[in-house]
Amino acid sequence: MAFNCCCDWSSKLPDELTVEILCRLPEKPLIQFKSVSKAWYLLISDVCVPRISSSAPLSGFLFRLIPLLPFSDFLMEYVPSDCRRTLLDRGRFVESYSKLLPFQPTARDVLDCCNGLLLILHRSSVPPSVPSQYYVCNPATKQCVAIPVNPNHLDPTYAVLAFNPVESPPNNTNNNNYKIVRLASSASTASVTHPPELDVFSSVTGKWVNHPVPLQPEPELYGFKWLYKSVYLDGVLYMLSYSRYLLCFDLNADNLNPRAVKLPNKGKALGVGFIGMSKDCFYYSNHVENAILVWSLDHDRSLDHDHHWILKHSICIDDLVRFHHGRILDRYRLSPLLVPCALHPTSEVIFIAIPRLIFSYNLKTNQFNVFYILQENRNLIDDGCFFFPYSRCLVVLNDFTQMNDMPRNKGLEENIIVSLIRGVEHSIAFPAIQ
Repeated sequence: MAFNCCCDWSSKLPDELTVEILCRLPEKPLIQFKSVSKAWYLLISDVCVPRISSSAPLSGFLFRLIPLLPFSDFLMEYVPSDCRRTLLDRGRFVESYSKLLPFQPTARDVLDCCNGLLLILHRSSVPPSVPSQYYVCNPATKQCVAIPVNPNHLDPTYAVLAFNPVESPPNNTNNNNYKIVRLASSASTASVTHPPELDVFSSVTGKWVNHPVPLQPEPELYGFKWLYKSVYLDGVLYMLSYSRYLLCFDLNADNLNPRAVKLPNKGKALGVGFIGMSKDCFYYSNHVENAILVWSLDHDRSLDHDHHWILKHSICIDDLVRFHHGRILDRYRLSPLLVPCALHPTSEVIFIAIPRLIFSYNLKTNQFNVFYILQENRNLIDDGCFFFPYSRCLVVLNDFTQMNDMPRNKGLEENIIVSLIRGVEHSIAFPAIQ
């Protein structure tokens, strides 16, 4: 797509060079330059912002904690990637997205975090007569949009968010393209003759669509439960099931092209394991006997062929115990409470958790450090599935209440621009871990 910029210097440069220059600017002046002209508005919104957002450094991690005190609910914690901020600083992120919502969210309401966007559920106070309401929040732009309600969503259930800021649908330059994938209530009672169903919401159409997803070839996939963890990469949504299968759905295909892939070490792993993404590659990690294993998935992107697991790294727990701060791992070497819980999105670092402690391990340099110590009376979720990397995203979201009248929502974007200019100097953005 060609953009004829109005400024003298940019009009003499190729579009690619203009984009390269703009993408090197700090956030504040870049957002201000949106008001230069319509051409710059489109150029920055449709090209620069998605590129910057897709390569944004890791800001921190958002995760759910189990309080050990009786009658206490789950807690949401945010830890900056440099891990040197005060408790007040760490609490500001949770407060920043909570203020955007028309209700006070609990830790149970935060369902997913994908490339800078949060998926939050407002549970009906009078179930099952009133459908649940989903919200998508962008803490960086201080924006929250209500997702059109599906009248069939009477019970709060599993849902995940699929978003990549550089993706746009065919014949559409709008990079505000995300999907919500919700497990229909029929999944728990599904069978070979009555396959499970997924409800998929598209921000482009503003509609929910129901998809039967017959998974082959194993009958044990039916009546399954899915882990609250997903990875979205190259249009494919990956999810784990407690039956030890990786479930793959091509969100760009009309029928979602569902596939089930048996996990490696299916009978030996201590727990289901963890899936994550680093440097645009998909990985699966599990705790097997006395080691943490990291696998990559070698497959055809069309999902029409077999998948093959390739062992990339084997981290011996004995080697970690030799570190002074790793001695505590000795008691967990054969325990399912020792879990890989996250991958650094831009560097070769894996995060390993035990109750009250999170470690970082550099797969390239073998550097092993304590990343975070939880406060007393708090534990990380046992399987680490509620542990989300967060990076800032500057993409402006559609307001579905105005979708028919304002496809690009320019009036809304102008308000967001003002908010960004005022807030960018005080935003929560921290350097990435090396």
